[in-house]
Amino acid sequence: MPELPEVEMIRRYAEGTALRQPIHEVTAVHEGRMIPGGLARLRETLLGHQFTHTSRVGKFLFFHLDHGPVLMLHFGLTGDLRYHHDPADAPRFARVTLHMGQGARLSIASQRKFSRLEVAPDVTSFRARRKLGVDALEISEAAFAQAIQGRKAPLKAVLLEQKHFAGVGNWIADEMLYQTRLAPDICCHELPDGALPALYQSLREILLTAIDREARYEAFPAHFMVQQRWEKGHCPRCQTQLVRIVVGGRGTYFCPRCQPSGAESSVLA
Repeated sequence: MPELPEVEMIRRYAEGTALRQPIHEVTAVHEGRMIPGGLARLRETLLGHQFTHTSRVGKFLFFHLDHGPVLMLHFGLTGDLRYHHDPADAPRFARVTLHMGQGARLSIASQRKFSRLEVAPDVTSFRARRKLGVDALEISEAAFAQAIQGRKAPLKAVLLEQKHFAGVGNWIADEMLYQTRLAPDICCHELPDGALPALYQSLREILLTAIDREARYEAFPAHFMVQQRWEKGHCPRCQTQLVRIVVGGRGTYFCPRCQPSGAESSVLA
């Protein structure tokens, strides 16, 4: 699934290719699932207009139109987009295509058809309706701590909520816990002293590193767990085999030696 870093890469790509070009047609295949508001409304909003700029909140990408509304794009499990001119260059599983001037096309691909395109009056109203917090890169340390401290829910479940800060996906939450040496099943009210500042700094380091490396995980620093986050992967620190459990319904990888449960859990200094 495209996470915040991947969506930021896509946003930058779209910003450099698809702006200020009038849209004269929208075609779709299997649009019922991908366009909840219907193809007719999408065409009514887009035709004759152009994108002026893009923005992103968490995993949600927004194309801002010249007459006010925004087109929201969420990529689901397998979504992507491509700007091209030759129809032969359309991505495999292209489901929705915006036809622009000089033969340009912006194609949205989604193999499993879980991507979503939705028109909204603006980003603020979309966020309010979806109960979507600020982008995870924009939240302050104080607001981050306030969203977590004292709650009785598992920390990982809170990190994935999206309503206080948006964009933390499954692997990012696992990496935050790994970098701070916190047990994967620890609850918020059990956090040791120093945990919240360490978690906040790890969140920023992980996201900024992922964006800097253009979401190419093989290029991540050696101390990141993500390269080993698979069955029979090993801890980059101590080489202990990683363990997979389920926390809050999500597959969770951790090092049983570096991230012990209970009273032994501590924050990396």
